[in-house]
Amino acid sequence: MMVKAVPAAGSHLDQAPAVLKIQFDSILEPAFSHIKVFDAHRVRVDKKPQTLDRSKKILNVALKPLSAGRYHVFWAVVSRDGHRTQGDYYFYIENTDSHP
Repeated sequence: MMVKAVPAAGSHLDQAPAVLKIQFDSILEPAFSHIKVFDAHRVRVDKKPQTLDRSKKILNVALKPLSAGRYHVFWAVVSRDGHRTQGDYYFYIENTDSHP
């Protein structure tokens, strides 16, 4: 289950994030876990590779420079015990500043 996301679901940001992070309540299997991020034109804006932190519970993905607009995040993960879960959410960038 997703515990926390940065940027958070429904958040309105003043600056574009360089990285998107989602924390889960279980250890993940990296080969079967992913995040995809799309802009309002359905163009994919995440970069490969995706990484797990040391706890293996936080999945990170770098983002291309983003402009103002709505972004759709899709995620699907498999925990070490084989449980699969997935979801999606939106976040918004309010201005045209790209990565700091």
